[in-house]
Amino acid sequence: MPAVAKKYRNVLVTAKPEAIYGTDAAPEATTNGVLLRSMTLNPLEQEMESMDYLRPYFGNGEEISVAESCSAEIEVALAGSGAAGTAPAWGALVRACGISESITPGSKVEYRPITNFMESLTLYAYLDGHVHKIVGSRSDLQLSFTAKKVPVMKFKLMGLFAPVIDLATPAGAVFTSWKKPVPFSTAFTPDISLFGVSDLAVESFEFNLGNDLQHRVLVGADGVEIADRKPSGSSAFRMPPIAAKNWFDVARNSDTGAVRIIHGTVPGNIIQFDAPAAQIKNPSYKNSEGDLMLDAKMTFLPVAGNDEFVITVK
Repeated sequence: MPAVAKKYRNVLVTAKPEAIYGTDAAPEATTNGVLLRSMTLNPLEQEMESMDYLRPYFGNGEEISVAESCSAEIEVALAGSGAAGTAPAWGALVRACGISESITPGSKVEYRPITNFMESLTLYAYLDGHVHKIVGSRSDLQLSFTAKKVPVMKFKLMGLFAPVIDLATPAGAVFTSWKKPVPFSTAFTPDISLFGVSDLAVESFEFNLGNDLQHRVLVGADGVEIADRKPSGSSAFRMPPIAAKNWFDVARNSDTGAVRIIHGTVPGNIIQFDAPAAQIKNPSYKNSEGDLMLDAKMTFLPVAGNDEFVITVK
């Protein structure tokens, strides 16, 4: 008898920080559900070694699986927690990116990059009757702001492979901690400043954390490490007069400048991104619905260390 068809959209993801690296944190549907925009799951990624035997005939040599991992790409909407000083629902995911979470009760939650003592995450992906458990996972992060769209966070997670098992999707998933986002627009984005210029007509801004994820397999130790980070990004805005700001000179002189975005107007649903030392490189033109736009690539530099950016939820 043919297997019953499984539904692609019947999916639930739960995620929870691990107390001990690689130890299943057992995220629950009622408290750790992730409200997804999209997901791509790579259930088994293998590193293979070919035996490459010498034989008196042509043909493939047997391959041996020497390292196994699992990865996922997920997208969630960027919004606050609903109350200033309360961590947003996506906080657990960000903490797996080599980013610390600092809570000031009743005021704000700050996310800053770190180099040591990084956290890890257990993620369960339920797919209509079976579950993939990804333990010891760490992630890269992208923030994307585009006019006429809701800002999103994109995570690229890598973790340790665990056997796939048949298991019904748990009932009672709760997503109330995921708050309603607002669009990237003049009405809901009161402040954008690039290198001291705050009167730009901005079409998009993108930030890439640039984590170097490595699956380290050693005898007695198997884990995913963040080996380095190289934050980068870009912004597209309507080309201003050269007299107002000569962006080509900014790039040629390797000038650094601050970047700030404040998105949201209601306390509890305000996201602020600050980067103290960005550089512009390779600025180029683009056509957007007939407008001449400048597409500015960026890199984000540390000043004193672990301070390339801060994301504040308030």
